[in-house]
Order: sequence, then structure tokens, then C-alpha cells
Amino acid sequence: MTPDARTTEADIASEVAAFLERSYGDGVVKISEDLRLVEEGVLDSVGLLELVAFVESKFGIFIDDNEVDLEHFGSVRSMAAFVVAKLADS
Repeated sequence: MTPDARTTEADIASEVAAFLERSYGDGVVKISEDLRLVEEGVLDSVGLLELVAFVESKFGIFIDDNEVDLEHFGSVRSMAAFVVAKLADS
């Protein structure tokens, strides 16, 4: 997906959830939009960095180190909202 003006939060959430399912899904826990990824053990610190790299690459944005927190990366829903905001700023 190349992000453009028509890229929606739902599109982004779908892409992020698919990445997480492929990379970290265990077949038991469903990656829902509201699943608390770190708290539920889906992601550790290395996984979080891999997710940041995926999001930067997939959506063509730069994420500053101080933006990598649970407010922005705690769930698929929060990541999608964050990416939409970053895309709007660029």
C-alpha cells in the first residue's frame, strides 16, 4: 500500500494487524484493534522496534524516538490514528 489522501485509519489498521499476525501471531491470540500489544505479551522491546521499522517503511513516515511510546504504539487502533496524523502532517 502506498499511502495517499485516500488512505484511511481502517486501511492502516488492517495493514498493521496483518503484519503483527504474520510476525508475532501465535494462532491463539487474535490481533484485534484494541489488544494491548505490550501488556498482553504480543510485543517485547525488540518487536516494538521492528513494528516501528515496518510502519515507517510501509507508510513512508519518519517516527522520532520520543514518539515510540504506548500512547502511539500500544494497540493497532492507536497506531493507525498516529499514522493518519503523521500522514496529514507530511
